[in-house]
This record gives sequence, C-alpha cells and structure tokens, in this order.
Amino acid sequence: MAHADFYQLVAYCVSLGLPAGLLIYASEYPLEKYTVQQAGLSLEIVGVEMSGKPRDLEAQVRSAATQLSEQAAEFRSHQRRAASIA
Repeated sequence: MAHADFYQLVAYCVSLGLPAGLLIYASEYPLEKYTVQQAGLSLEIVGVEMSGKPRDLEAQVRSAATQLSEQAAEFRSHQRRAASIA
C-alpha cells in the first residue's frame, strides 16, 4: 500500500463526512482493514488482480462491490441515526 493513497482516502472521508472508505487497487492485494480512531473512520483496502481469468476477475470485483455496498449501508444507517437525533 502506498501511504499517499491511504492518506488521500482519509482526507476524502474526512472532507466528505464519511465514516468509512474503500481503496481498490488494480493488482493483487489482500483485504486489509484499518481504524483511524481520531477521525472515527473505518478504512478498507483491497486489490483486484487484472491479469487473471475473467471468472476470477468477476469474483474479485463482486467481492469489492460487496465491501462497498456494506460501507454504503453503514453510512445510510449512520445518517438515519443522526437525523433522528436532530
């Protein structure tokens, strides 16, 4: 992982008020999860190997999409809780 990419993901999440972020690399990279407690962020990094068989690529993309969907659902839940408090 490039530190600059990680810090850019943190900056995007903070500036957009997002509680989570997902960085997808176009190369083989295992799923890693990080918590930035000071910013209240949950960050994930995953890779998609582009040189594999189409079915392998599709499986990796689906996995990354699932991660992103889970983060979106968490964000919507966070927004609903915040709106109910206000």
